[in-house]
Amino acid sequence: MPDFLTIDQVLQQSRDLKQTLEDNILHTITILKPYFNIPPETNLRTPSISFDVKVLTGYFFETATFQFDLKDINNSISIAHEVSHYLHEEINPLRGSLPWVPRWQRVILQECVAQYGAKIYAATQDLPVPTYKSGDYPLELVDTDYSYNQYLCHVLGYKRADALYQRHQHSKLPDVARLSIKESETVLPYLAPINFYEKHILPLFTKRRY
Repeated sequence: MPDFLTIDQVLQQSRDLKQTLEDNILHTITILKPYFNIPPETNLRTPSISFDVKVLTGYFFETATFQFDLKDINNSISIAHEVSHYLHEEINPLRGSLPWVPRWQRVILQECVAQYGAKIYAATQDLPVPTYKSGDYPLELVDTDYSYNQYLCHVLGYKRADALYQRHQHSKLPDVARLSIKESETVLPYLAPINFYEKHILPLFTKRRY
């Protein structure tokens, strides 16, 4: 007959897992804050932390809440990505309702900063630096026009992050994290070109300022 955990054992296991996740998040915040150029004395919101089985790992800006799938509790890159969302939001809130196009530009900027931070974290911890590849954002979630736009914005954000890190290493994170949505439309193609036009044509017509 299999051994079953008692209720107390289950509760203790849950507390231990939550403590592990909290420790991992706090450690990652400590590592990444200097790369965002956040002074030690800066007051940041204290985030709430939860985990469950088969939930979408993410950070919720409005409530400052980390939500992690159980499988991601020790996933350093996923944690660094979501912590970068948190730090970005704390120094440069991009909340509020927006018209259609700026709304998606906001997602591109948010995902770019989050993945840029994750790449920097990986490098500081001697981990493999993640590079976007097809399938990194779950296509199974794409079942509406809205979620397809989310998918495209995540892909563009990840590709911008790859270009930023390849060209500038960690040096541009503080600047990019403080861009407005409107500024990001102009600045990111210069700092992090990802297609032929941005790499070879755009610089011919506009003086490079960044």
